[in-house]
Amino acid sequence: MSRHGTSLPEGPSPGAGAGRRLLSGALAVLAIEGLGLALTLGIQVLLARWLGTGGFGLFAYATSWLLTLTVVAKGGAEIASLRFVAAYSTTGEAAQLRGFLVWSLRRTALGALALSAVTAAVAWALPGVAPSLLPVLWVACCALPVDSLLEVLVAVGKGLGRSPLAQAVAQVARRVLFGGLLLVAVWVGWGVSASGAMGLYLVSGAVALVALGALLRRIVPPAAETALAGETTALGGETQVWRSTTGTLFLFVLAVALIQRLDTLFLGMLRDTTEAGLYSVASRLAGLALLGQAAINSLLAPELSRLATLGEHRELERAAIRGSRLAAVWSLALGLGFDLVGPRLLGLFGPEFVAGQPALLILLGGALVNAACGSVGHLLNMTGHSATALRWALAALGLAALLHLLLIPPLGHLGAATATALATTFWNLALLRRVRALLGVRSAAWSWEGASRAAGRG
Repeated sequence: MSRHGTSLPEGPSPGAGAGRRLLSGALAVLAIEGLGLALTLGIQVLLARWLGTGGFGLFAYATSWLLTLTVVAKGGAEIASLRFVAAYSTTGEAAQLRGFLVWSLRRTALGALALSAVTAAVAWALPGVAPSLLPVLWVACCALPVDSLLEVLVAVGKGLGRSPLAQAVAQVARRVLFGGLLLVAVWVGWGVSASGAMGLYLVSGAVALVALGALLRRIVPPAAETALAGETTALGGETQVWRSTTGTLFLFVLAVALIQRLDTLFLGMLRDTTEAGLYSVASRLAGLALLGQAAINSLLAPELSRLATLGEHRELERAAIRGSRLAAVWSLALGLGFDLVGPRLLGLFGPEFVAGQPALLILLGGALVNAACGSVGHLLNMTGHSATALRWALAALGLAALLHLLLIPPLGHLGAATATALATTFWNLALLRRVRALLGVRSAAWSWEGASRAAGRG
């Protein structure tokens, strides 16, 4: 039975082979993510050399605030899109699909515009904001609506089964344009400042947003627009579901984003933006270790929603275990590689950045645990256990904040790395236990496939 009570068609299980599809699709997304991150690395090397340690620190600090505020502006619409777009596409509910898209994009746009205005005003009013930082923050506020809508559209593309397309536009095309604009600015003699670099980042995002929106508009079933006009009453009830679910997911995503960004933010507040810039490079390199898991998640999250809708719990477990194994192998290989060549890579940004090698190795340890545990957050959120995921995310956030306050003052960026790795490990191991207890599904890289208990409990 579907979630609306209609019978499923007879025949081969729609979930059959989900693990194989996941792994083959992940390779394509992995290649796109790898290219996007390679472009990011190249751009950051150029920016670090052109702007210097201080200017790059301003750009990195403003970018961290932009990424954090983007999570607030989206209000959970990104992860909700993974769930609802995939579910409505599976059940063929065209009116609900179109209605959700209109509701989520409108909500995101209005929220981002309001938050952008408030943040710009607060940055101007606060007496402690450095004059050199203020214009960079203002440009970042202008980029906030663009980045928020772009990330929601990427999630919509994933839900529609077009993850490689969406990722290619957001991860590759945007960075190619951003890097090209930077090179042109330097070539014509305009020079590059921290605020100017942020402005070019804004322009590249706006172009990517328009391009991806036009592409996805062609993919959404045309019948959905017609169906929407005749089912306004039914969609009124759906809106309540969207609102309540998105609220819980928003709090979860916000907690996760804060866990990931507290290190740089606390470094900027408790030490200085120069050390925050140094640490951000090590943090970005460590993030490469999670590239495999990011590729898996971009395909696994909507697949979880589909498999949950269809009741294919065994295929769900197979996909989760195979995904975590692929992510763990990738993370381990990169970790060993960075142990050998990390100083050389950090040195590309400038000789002062080599001091981030110990922090890089600490972060890689936490990243390996994260990858090996699997997509435990998505497993809970896509199967109706988002409240449980939220509780443990808040617990990990509190632990991370406490550890940062204790470790950053005496240890600097090493304390930030240690706090992040410990909080991440605690959170993933806790969610791994809850997934096993609530769903009867194994997701860790060391699990045996097909050994789960009856799924769907709790």
